[in-house]
Amino acid sequence: MNYLAIVVNLVCIYTVLATSLNLIMGYGGLFSVAHAAFFGIGAYVFALSTIQLDAPFVVALLLAFAAAALASAVISVPSLRISGDYLMLATFAIQILATSLFLNLPITGGPAGIRNIPSAQFFGFPPNSRVGTLVGFVAVTAVCWYVMFEMARSPFGRVLKAIREDELATATVGKNVMWFKISAFAAGCGFAGIAGGMYASLLSFINPDSFAIYMSFTILVMVLLGGLANPFGGLAGALALTLLQEVLRLMLPSAVGAHVSQVLLGVILVAVVMKRPQGLLPEFASQGAFATADTLTERGHADTRQLSFGRRHASSPALLPQPILQAKALAKSYGGVRAVRRFDIDVRAGEIVGLIGPNGAGKTTVFDMIAGAVIPDGGTISFDGKNVTRLAIHRRGQLGIGRLFQDARPLPNMTVLDNVLMAFDDLRREAPLLSFLPIDREREHQRLEQAHDCLRFVGLAEHASERAGSLSFGQQKLLGFARLMAQDARLWLLDEPAAGVDPTMREEIKTAIARCRRELGITVVVVEHNMDFLRDLADRVVFMADGEVQREGALAEIAADPELSRRYLGA
Repeated sequence: MNYLAIVVNLVCIYTVLATSLNLIMGYGGLFSVAHAAFFGIGAYVFALSTIQLDAPFVVALLLAFAAAALASAVISVPSLRISGDYLMLATFAIQILATSLFLNLPITGGPAGIRNIPSAQFFGFPPNSRVGTLVGFVAVTAVCWYVMFEMARSPFGRVLKAIREDELATATVGKNVMWFKISAFAAGCGFAGIAGGMYASLLSFINPDSFAIYMSFTILVMVLLGGLANPFGGLAGALALTLLQEVLRLMLPSAVGAHVSQVLLGVILVAVVMKRPQGLLPEFASQGAFATADTLTERGHADTRQLSFGRRHASSPALLPQPILQAKALAKSYGGVRAVRRFDIDVRAGEIVGLIGPNGAGKTTVFDMIAGAVIPDGGTISFDGKNVTRLAIHRRGQLGIGRLFQDARPLPNMTVLDNVLMAFDDLRREAPLLSFLPIDREREHQRLEQAHDCLRFVGLAEHASERAGSLSFGQQKLLGFARLMAQDARLWLLDEPAAGVDPTMREEIKTAIARCRRELGITVVVVEHNMDFLRDLADRVVFMADGEVQREGALAEIAADPELSRRYLGA
């Protein structure tokens, strides 16, 4: 009975560890091999607080959470500015540094570690009671798992998945990507600290060997084996790997079993990556698409009054005299290449302006500067009377500058509905400290209704529960329009919306743009090479070549200019 209780307790500890790393990797897309470091921080803080401060078990766990979360936040500020392989190397360095500190700091006891850590007393059970410890660990694990489960399926978790899919597209709709990444990393590492406290309480002894790089890889294998971005994946991976290790320990002598276990971890990791990369439990398709198909059918046609969310759009589609966008003397160079020499434009509210010119003229660079993806070398950008020249990309998105990329950039592994829901910006549970609380449900339901209305407006309502990556290229661009509506953007920067689609879809996109201007009062600047697409759509066009504006006016006037036609068409 005692042995079984210890195994269950270890499963509880590993479940918290694996689920917390899943929050970081599966949802946030942040590859970390330093989880054992924060596991160790929590264990040492728990041990010291119970021994030196005589802190109760729950208080010591909270201190372990706070210490691990704070340490991760301090470390993550510089580390999370990089991604991919570089992030993995940075977290590897963090793990090596933590192991060295555990070995050499006097407060950790060095290689000898810390002994005689008090065991927890739960629910009136006597101290050191195996049953009491088992019940208490199951309770703590259930609470931790539930909090992380709620965080993962909340608007906060939805934004994390969006960041995992495409950081630039997520920032463009107004999300502070760095803040969300730091929050996810801190939350996941904080729960690793709680697991460390449970581990120290269970064994009553810790030393640096328990928190070496091998433990980080063990946790990683649990996550990959169980399933990334599945809330039950951590539990499945922890259960499977713990049982495997215990079976080997029973079947083989301890020394041999330990080495065989290490070899098997590597074999399992390779096998999972090659044969079943989704793990035992695949990712849930949706976090927000809980409206049924019958509900969608019953609601009928979208009411355009619900789409203008009452904060930014003009009350009339008529052109207003004041410019909503002003760009003066914009310039940008990349090394010795001057992508934009001088660009000037004034765009009035409610206007559709076409930006045309040959390839390499600098049109996309201009969009990058206006949207905030690139900071200009010179010049100024004003939006709605505010200087936004050096404003961060997410702040421009919050002000109402929206962008559709040339390649559409949907969030392919999220549902069509979640793609739209992600763009709303006033949900309380996007804040990490509020994400697991049962609040703001009415507002979230309203946003769900409005997201369906946005999809119906562009003709994608029947695709709401499908993955965005399964849509056709033209449908992905229409999904981009729905996301701009949810963002409540006043200025739409559309980069070649008609490129790569068939004539029928091209007309649908053109109709959608005209309808959005007419019924929602949006302002559009559109880069497009297809002159037929701009005809009867754009109020005027701006011709750009060699990084400069050459001429602006009606499309017919620009097309009739032989010099401009020669430079644009080569004829």
